[in-house]
Parts: sequence; C-alpha cells; structure tokens
Amino acid sequence: PAPKANFVKVVINGESWGIYTNVQQFDKIFLAENYPSAKGTRWKVSGSPGGGGGLDYVGDDIENYKRRYEMKSGDDDTAWKALIKLCRTLKATPTEQLEQALEKMLDIEGTLRFLALDNALINGDGYWIRASDYSIFRDVQGRFHVIPHDMNETFQPPMGPGMGPGGPPGFAGGPGGRPGQPPGPGPGAFGPPPGGPGDGPGNPGRGPGGFGGGGNRGVAVDPLVGLNDAGKPLRSRLLAVPALRARYLQHVRTIAEKWLDWEQLRPVVTQYQSLIEKEVEADTRKLTSFAAFKQALGESVGEEPPRGRGVAVLPTFARDRRKFLLEYREAKNNAQP
Repeated sequence: PAPKANFVKVVINGESWGIYTNVQQFDKIFLAENYPSAKGTRWKVSGSPGGGGGLDYVGDDIENYKRRYEMKSGDDDTAWKALIKLCRTLKATPTEQLEQALEKMLDIEGTLRFLALDNALINGDGYWIRASDYSIFRDVQGRFHVIPHDMNETFQPPMGPGMGPGGPPGFAGGPGGRPGQPPGPGPGAFGPPPGGPGDGPGNPGRGPGGFGGGGNRGVAVDPLVGLNDAGKPLRSRLLAVPALRARYLQHVRTIAEKWLDWEQLRPVVTQYQSLIEKEVEADTRKLTSFAAFKQALGESVGEEPPRGRGVAVLPTFARDRRKFLLEYREAKNNAQP
C-alpha cells in the first residue's frame, strides 16, 4: 500500500498558480482503502537530516521514542510499548531466530517490498539513507506495516547529508560522477532553484557542496547498502537473514526488470506529460525553466536549462539504474527461479 497521488492546477482568485502534486493523506480513509480495518495506530516518521527514526532500540523509556515518531491517532501507552517491543526484537533476537520472532509482529513481506522500492528507485530522503520520511501502521491484530511517504526524491542519483565528493557508503560514484538536482515537486511541479532560500541540511545538492553538474551518472547505489548500520535495523537485521535477503533482492530485480524498463515507463510518462505540459509552459511562477522540464523527459526545445543545475533525465536514469541492478552480482546469485 502507498498513498495515491495526482496533479492539480491551483487557481487563486481566478489566477493560475501552476501545477502542483497532490498526495493522499495517511489517515483512516487511506487505511480503509488498503487494510481490512482502519482501526489501529498510525505514526509519522518526519523528514530529518539526522534521521533517527529507523526503529532502532533506544531503551524502554517511551519519551525517547516520542522524540522520533509522531503518533497520529492518539497517545496510547500500549501502542508505544508495542513499538518499543518491535525495536527491541529487531535488535536483540539472534539472526537465525529473527524471522520467526517477527512473523506475528511485522508485515515482513511488505517491509521487504518497501525496502526494495526505497533502494531501487534511489529515494534520496528514504529509509536507506536517513531513516526518516515514512509512515508506520499497527493494525488491530498488533502487526506493524511500513508505508512510503514523501517520495519526491526518487528517480535520480542520491543527494543528501554527507553527499559530498565520493558519495555515501555504498555509493559507487565519486567526484567523477556528480549528478545534478532534477525537478522535484513544488510550485509549477518543480523544486527550488540552486542555492535559493530554504537550502540547508534538508535540501542538499542544490547549492555549493551539493551534487552539481548534470547527467545521470552516480546511479550505482548498492542494494545491500547499510547492512552494518545499527540505526536502520529493517535493513541491517532483516537483510542479515539469508532467506529474507534473497527475497528482498528478488523484489529489487523485479523492479529493475519490469518497472525500470523504459518501454514500460514511457507510456506512463507520456500520459502525464500530455496532461500537464501546456500548463507548465504557460506557468509564469515555475521555479525552473520549461527547457528543464523537457530535458528531464529526454527532449530539448533549444533553450538551455540554468547553468549550475543538473537535470536528471528520466529515460537515462531508468536505463542506467536498470543496467546496474540487473548486473549486480549479489542480486543474481540470490534470485529465485
């Protein structure tokens, strides 16, 4: 399950303010659409440069968790204690016993799919890098589910805290492969200009010290990055279990084979391009150029995008990321027939 999304044209006092992304709320309506019951407990793990919301165990004091997780459905000590128990189980259970210990506590298969999407599409704000920007649901049976949230930094090379020359751990890029910041959601459906207001730890890669340049190099993020990171136990502990790692890598491979195939993606991209292109071109408030919009789609209109700002080209990203993942040795060795 994941929130639905669409494009909206925002008009204020009869005047167009351009195209925005509109994402479904993580509420009881969402739960009713995706689970047998909307009853249960919801948490939001807000975006934070420091992360810290990876379900790592930090003791039995509920207050330690309230600083990391925002309960959205009432403050219930029983639910908090269940969350702490999940964290403690992830940390303390021997690897060979972990799957069985978590079976009734965590939607393991859903979590593996969540982790596969997070990595395969390179979510620059995701669990794999910052342990933040996702949602948690504990259903009436007491089972936890992890749900995507704020996925605007996918389909591009990674940019985030520590993303200077050389890239983050598990990133096979380096100074020679410094990709730029592509369009992201915001006014006119694009993100802020390079080095503009709001840049900082939570908006890296847009100014000095970020990933300048252009093109789509730097897509070689290892599917098994973070296996030694105790702060992200959904990766470091779950994927330490050989059978779970094999299932996760198969999900990664399926995404690469099917959904990073540009022939599969092209009709989807073309459909949305046809829907919004005229509005984007006419928008006088968009924060990047129409040329950047076209370039991100692999097209050109003769106008050069702003200097110093790279644009992630969707067809190139899909091709390069797909190639890397399909050639990834560990994924091949663990693929299920």
